[in-house]
Amino acid sequence: MPVRYTTAGMLPAAEVTHLGPVFEASRALDHWIAGHCPDSLYVGTFWALCLSPLVLAMLAVAVRPARPRGHGRPPLFLALMLGALLLARLPLMCYDRFNPDEAFLLASAMRVPLDPVAYRSFDAMTSGPLNVYVQSIPAWFGAPLTYVTSRLTGTLLVFGTLAFLWLTYRRILGERAGSLALMPSFCFYFFAWDADFTHCSSEHVAIFLSAAALCLLAGEYRAANAPGLWRIALAGIVAGSMLFAKLQALPVEAAILAIAAVLAWRKSRRTAALVALAGGAALVPAAFLAMFHQCGVLPYFWITYFRKNVAYTGAASSSAAGRIESAWNLLFHLSNLGAYELALLAVWAAGLATAAALVKGGQALPPAQPWWSRPDLRPPAELALASWLLLAAGFTAVAAPGREFMHYELFLVVPSGLVTASSFLWIRTWFRLQTHAPRAAVRLERPAVACFVLFTCLVPTALRAHIDDAWDAGSFSAAAPLPTAIRRYASDRDTVVVWGWRSGLYVASGRAPGTRFADSLLQIEPAAYQQYYRDVYLSDFRRSKPALFVDAVGPGGFTYTDRSQAGYETFEELRQTVARDYHQAAEIDGVRLFVRNDRARLLGPPLLIPPQFRRRAPHGGNVGVALRYPTPTRFTD
Repeated sequence: MPVRYTTAGMLPAAEVTHLGPVFEASRALDHWIAGHCPDSLYVGTFWALCLSPLVLAMLAVAVRPARPRGHGRPPLFLALMLGALLLARLPLMCYDRFNPDEAFLLASAMRVPLDPVAYRSFDAMTSGPLNVYVQSIPAWFGAPLTYVTSRLTGTLLVFGTLAFLWLTYRRILGERAGSLALMPSFCFYFFAWDADFTHCSSEHVAIFLSAAALCLLAGEYRAANAPGLWRIALAGIVAGSMLFAKLQALPVEAAILAIAAVLAWRKSRRTAALVALAGGAALVPAAFLAMFHQCGVLPYFWITYFRKNVAYTGAASSSAAGRIESAWNLLFHLSNLGAYELALLAVWAAGLATAAALVKGGQALPPAQPWWSRPDLRPPAELALASWLLLAAGFTAVAAPGREFMHYELFLVVPSGLVTASSFLWIRTWFRLQTHAPRAAVRLERPAVACFVLFTCLVPTALRAHIDDAWDAGSFSAAAPLPTAIRRYASDRDTVVVWGWRSGLYVASGRAPGTRFADSLLQIEPAAYQQYYRDVYLSDFRRSKPALFVDAVGPGGFTYTDRSQAGYETFEELRQTVARDYHQAAEIDGVRLFVRNDRARLLGPPLLIPPQFRRRAPHGGNVGVALRYPTPTRFTD
C-alpha cells in the first residue's frame, strides 16, 4: 500500500526543517510587521515609519560639531549605517525569489564548490564571474546558498558602497558635510522595497568596486604630488576588476581610469604613476585570461561574454536616441530612484549657479587672474568635471542595453552622490568667498540642512511608488512538494539539470546544476549561437550524468509554458539522451521529473501526491501520479 502524503513525511532532512537563525528572525519580524500594520497603511509604509528613528539618529550623529580625533564618531556613524541597513532588509530575507536573476546567480554560485573555473563551471551570461564568486563565499565556510545568504551579501555590498562613498566625501568635504551628502544615497537604499533594488543584483559588485576605486583616488588627490604609487596601482586593480563583475559597467570603469590617469599625470613621478595605474588595471584581466587560456575556455569566454552580449544589446533594435529616451523613462516614470534624482537636481542646479557666479566674478576677486588657475576654485572645478563625467558614464551604462530593467539604474547611485558632493563644494566655496558675515552663514546652516534632508531624503521616500514590491512576494518554502521531490530523488552529492527558466528549483532543493547553465534561455531562444550553446549544454549533461532531469516547461512555468515550442523535446539530441538514460518518475505542478535509470534500484516506497499538485486528466478528474522517492542515505557516488 502506498504511503499517505503528509507534510511531516515530506520533511525528513535537517536542511529543510532548519533554514537558519537569520531566516527564523526574518520570518518572526515579518509576522510582527503584518500583525501590527494598520489596515490603512501599506506594509512598506508602516515599516518605513518604524525605521525612521534610525535615520534621525544617523542625522544627529552627522550634524554634531566636529570633535577631536579618537572620540569615535566615524565608527559610530558607520555602525549605525550597517545596523540600520541590516534591520531594514531583515524582514525581506524570508521571502522567495524577488527576481529571476537572483535565483540564477545563486544557482550558478552553487557550481563553484564543484569547479571554480568560470565558463567551464558556470556561465553567468550578461553578468561577470566576480558576481558568482561573491555569491559563493558562504559555501566556502560550509553554509548552504539560499536567498538569505544572497540578501545578506547584497546588504553588505550596499554597506561597503556607502562606506566608501562616505570616506570619499569625507576627504573632499570634511566629516560633517560628507555625512550629509551621503544621506540621499543612504535613504534610497534604506527605504528601497522594489524587488529590483532589494535583491543582490548583478550590478552590486561593480558598484561596490567603483566606490572603492573612487575612495582610493580621492586619497590620491589629497596627496597632491606625493608619489603614492601603491594607492594608484590599487585603484587601477579595483577599477580593472569591474569588467569581470559586469560588462555593462565598462563606461563607468573607463571614466574612473581616465580620472586616475589625469591624477597620475600630475604626479612628480609621472611615468612611474602611469605605469603603476596601467599595470594595476591590467592585473585582474590578465589573471582571468591566463586562467581561461590554461583551462581551455578562452574561446568560449570570448563568445559568451563579448560577442553574445553585443548581440543581446543589438537585439533591442533601438537607436541611440531611443535608448536615451528609454533610460529617461525608466528613471523618472518607472522606478523609485527617479524621485531622489529629481530632488537632487535642485541641489545640482544650485551648485552650477554658484559655480557660474564664482567664475563670472573671479576677475574682480583678488588676486586678479583667470578663474581656472585660481587655487580656491580649482578643487571644486576639478571635482565637478570628474563627477559629471561619471554621471554621463553611469547614464550610458543604463541606456546602452536598450531595456527597461530597473536594477540597471543602480549604476547612477555613485555618480549622483559625487555630483551632489561637487555641488556642496561649490556652495561652500561661494559662501567662503562672498559672505562677509560668518555669523549669518552659521545661522543659514541649520535651515539649509533641514531643507536638504527634507527634500532629498524624506519627501522622495514618502512619494516613492510601489511597482514591483518585494513585500508582495511569497514566503520561501523549501518544503513544497516539488523541491522536496527533487531532494528525495537526488542526494546532496548529486547534480540536477532543470530545463526551462526556473533556477529557483536549484535554490529551493539545495542541489547544484549539472551543467554550466542555470537556466535554458540560450538553448531555447532562437539566436545566432543557439546551436553552439546546445552543443555545450549536451556535452556538460553527458559528462555530469545528473541524477535527475527536470523539465520545467509547462503550464504554470515561468515564461516558457508551451512544451511543443520550448520543451526539452525540441532539442532532439537531448531528447534522445533523456529517452535512453532516464525514465519519467512523476509530474508535479506541471513539472516533469526524469530519474536516471540506474537509480531505479534505490527507489523506496511511493508517496501519493496531494490533489492540488496532481496532473489533470483530459476529460476532468485527476490522474493519480505516485512519486517514488529514493532513500538519500543509501546513495553512493
